[in-house]
Amino acid sequence: MRRVKPAHLLRGIVYGGLGLALLVALQPQLALSRQAASGADAEQTIAELRALQQQVLRKYLSSLNEPLNAGVTEQVAGSSDALLLALMEWLPTAPAKRPAALLALPMSVPALQEALLKTSLVGRNAPPLAESVTLLPRLDLAKESPVRLRLLQALAERAVQADDLPQALDLLANAARHPAATEEILQQGIELAMAARQTEAMVGLLEDWLKAPPAAATASQVADLRRQLAHLHLLNNEPRKAWTELEPLLVAEQEVLPAATLELVWTVATLTEHHREVVPHLERALSLHPHHQLHWRELSEATAPADEYPIQLARLAAACLAVPIEPRACEALFHLAWLQPERCIEHLGRALPMALRLDRMQELFDLIERVAARVSSDAGEQTHAVGSMRVALATQCFQRGDFSSVLPLLELQLREQPEDLAAIRLRLQVRAQALPAMRAAQLWRRHLQEHPHDTRGHHQFVEAWLKAGQPLAAINHLIGCESQDLDAALRLRTAELALVNRHPTALQKALQRLREAGEVPAADQDPALARAYADFCHQP
Repeated sequence: MRRVKPAHLLRGIVYGGLGLALLVALQPQLALSRQAASGADAEQTIAELRALQQQVLRKYLSSLNEPLNAGVTEQVAGSSDALLLALMEWLPTAPAKRPAALLALPMSVPALQEALLKTSLVGRNAPPLAESVTLLPRLDLAKESPVRLRLLQALAERAVQADDLPQALDLLANAARHPAATEEILQQGIELAMAARQTEAMVGLLEDWLKAPPAAATASQVADLRRQLAHLHLLNNEPRKAWTELEPLLVAEQEVLPAATLELVWTVATLTEHHREVVPHLERALSLHPHHQLHWRELSEATAPADEYPIQLARLAAACLAVPIEPRACEALFHLAWLQPERCIEHLGRALPMALRLDRMQELFDLIERVAARVSSDAGEQTHAVGSMRVALATQCFQRGDFSSVLPLLELQLREQPEDLAAIRLRLQVRAQALPAMRAAQLWRRHLQEHPHDTRGHHQFVEAWLKAGQPLAAINHLIGCESQDLDAALRLRTAELALVNRHPTALQKALQRLREAGEVPAADQDPALARAYADFCHQP
């Protein structure tokens, strides 16, 4: 039989692209070549063939999905003929049968088995993902085997790359239950669960983990995983379960909660109405800021606070209002009114009822003046700003039905600026809301006799007549007014009332006013009035 020259075989393996298959096919011929050789030629041939096998094996090992390091590669290449021949027989195995077949090989190098398993399950020629996942449990690997853990991680990574997030989460959950699992695996699973909004597998895992944390787990790790479990419950719209997980974190009364934990605690507390429990933790977080030790009057001398300070202060105010703890809520809102002048009225509107009960109204008035001085450039502007803020604050209280808080503000404003029409009108609104509709209409009539150009007063007068069931009185009043004393809404209202109440004379006058002002009724809002206006405009 013709002898196969090793040099020729090597070139075919290296350059032909079918090296491994060729080597397997030529195994019988190589064996016969060994038998045919004798003496020095035999030893030389065997050495050359073995070198060839080793070279091919090195090339294959370097092409693995996770290549072996040089030391392990040399260890494999220098191993027994039995292993080399077993590997040659294993290579043609079908992809689905390769993982199980590997476990039967006489492995003297454990790292080789793991590398080949990984390549078989996640490499380029691996079976489909679902099939690879089903193959893993059938492998004869102990539950605590570190190889099993690394294979689970590799398959999870493959699932992520395939955008199969449910499968990736299931694999990571199994990996995290492994005795040798690290916190990094847990974190990877949690992040993936949150990103995919698929939390079931990780919730069960974290619940089991927290019931019996590993002996090596630190208090910080336990707290962090408890927080993350609460976050998962929150994503599942289960805030009460989230609060149950967070409660143990609130026991250490002297510690300031980490920012991320406090953020989550606040969110869950507002959903579950556990405001009282979160107050001391907000106070501790705020105590880290120097501004929290100052009275609001001293804040003008301080530098600008950190961005998070007003955020946490607003939360403290809301929590104290909910409990309620009025002195702390009032103090927090006063601080906020100074720190956020653009929202001063909003903050003081919430503080005003408490300021009345706590005898802090003069302080509130002082705060308004100081904020006005802060945003105004001269004395005249400052006076106007103070008045506007008082009336705006009183209006806010009136709109929410807090009439007892309105009058002290208006009385102060009218003592200092008796002709402030907005304050006069608002005081009349407070009085009118307690009167029968007819008496309220009479009250507004007297007001308009003194202030005939008060357009908003005309609005109030018309509403009073309508509440009293006197639409014709409202129409007659509006028709009797000068057009310039009415705004566009009142001119349109005149036409609407005249049309609905079949008052043709008033309707003609109202339509004439609309035409003179260039105000066309919208067809989509009042089709009947729009037609009446169009007919009126087409009259000769």
